[in-house]
Amino acid sequence: MVVYKFEVALDHDMATYRHIEILGNQTLDVLHKIIFDAFDRYDEHLYSFYLTRKVTKSLQKRYNSTEYTASEGLSDDFLFLDRKKKYSASKTKIDHLDLCEKDKLYYLFDFGDCWWHEITLLSMMETDQKKGYPKIVKKAGFSSALTTIDGNCKIGDDLFILKRKVIDGKFSIPCLAAKIAGLWVSLTRKGI
Repeated sequence: MVVYKFEVALDHDMATYRHIEILGNQTLDVLHKIIFDAFDRYDEHLYSFYLTRKVTKSLQKRYNSTEYTASEGLSDDFLFLDRKKKYSASKTKIDHLDLCEKDKLYYLFDFGDCWWHEITLLSMMETDQKKGYPKIVKKAGFSSALTTIDGNCKIGDDLFILKRKVIDGKFSIPCLAAKIAGLWVSLTRKGI
């Protein structure tokens, strides 16, 4: 059985990433769930994976690549927006992606706020273990940086960035209030 080790980084902050190990017989939906947990998310949204194999900052190239999406994204309600063939993340096993080391995927979480992640395959190794996967093996950076991306409010738990942005005057009062409320929720959920 093959274990895949991925680095999943926030697209707008590559210093914030997680290393995740997952079995080849597990699905992209399972990968989504461990990414969701790894970044301390608490509110489910639609998601898609885009298999580009190479680095690209072009959203058009990402959208034009093979897409694996949440089952809800395959419904007729969403198909009228995009006639492109999409595949089910819950039916697609990691082994079936035919990945090579250093291949890239992009993961879009929350189609409204557009949390893009760059996923890199770091390694593949054989194992006899079938239990304990997927698992998070390394965390770097905060769960969700408090930044404005194209003017959008993002809620997370990075106090340093919040302080810097407030000092620089880059937050509106409503956005700042939403971020503080989100930070409070994150901290109380962690028992801090």
